[in-house]
Amino acid sequence: MGSKHTSLSIVLLSLGLPLFLMCQWSNDPYSPLQISTWGLNPASCSDGNGGVYIGWMSFSYENSNVYLQRLDKYGYIQWEPPLFIENIKVFQNQKIELLEDGNGGVYLGYNVHTPVDTIENIIIYNGTVTLQHVDSSGNKLWGDGIILGQDSSNHALNFELVTDNDEGIIVAWIDLVNDSYDAPNDLWLQRIDPSGTGIWGNNGYILADSIRGIFDIVADVDQGAFIRWRTWPFVTDTANWFCKVNEQGNVLWTNYIIEEIYNLNIINDGNGDRNSTRLNSSHIPLSRMPSSA
Repeated sequence: MGSKHTSLSIVLLSLGLPLFLMCQWSNDPYSPLQISTWGLNPASCSDGNGGVYIGWMSFSYENSNVYLQRLDKYGYIQWEPPLFIENIKVFQNQKIELLEDGNGGVYLGYNVHTPVDTIENIIIYNGTVTLQHVDSSGNKLWGDGIILGQDSSNHALNFELVTDNDEGIIVAWIDLVNDSYDAPNDLWLQRIDPSGTGIWGNNGYILADSIRGIFDIVADVDQGAFIRWRTWPFVTDTANWFCKVNEQGNVLWTNYIIEEIYNLNIINDGNGDRNSTRLNSSHIPLSRMPSSA
């Protein structure tokens, strides 16, 4: 299949008129600052100094690349050409996540998620999740990157990144034990320091098994995290589980609720507790759980 291209632009609006007189940021919402003439699945985060990081993938079905760009607070591109991260060869079902590192750099995660077969109406997938740490000068600090799932089936696909509030990251991902979301799978956790060293074992650990590919994670103030996942099978009376892990990766408590929930998100209240928003067919209740559960 031939390549397709689409422009990648970013909009940042400000009320500070003097800034527009000395920078490249556009004050016209219909004419945003263009970062690239091609791109797919863009993600962005702050650089911690008024600027922004932008990550994206080139739009080619069989030969796609991952790129990263940094803009300073005035909107000036810092790397020309953009920083090449990796050639990922395929482009199906991809995403990028960026997370500032607290020192002017950025953590980058991206996946390659490709359907490869169908067996008895079950879609079989193949793919990986790769993590990278880039400093403010554009140096890739983790070599060719850290590939998740090295101690599992190597089918680590869906993932989420959060800060560990100590300059590192906590990453959660789904390992497709049976190569499909249409079967019970494992939820893995790992904490990684800025040098790329795994803190919770060499390759992380399994937090839960027999789950659907639906989960959520938020950072805790004490270098741990809150995690929510949904068990298998995917029906309305399936349990949504919640747990808290501390800085050593130990599970401090686990709770669950069983009710008609179509979607659910959790946020941290900034005090070591977490709030959970539950979305039902008729209402959106908000509940709060203390850090001690």
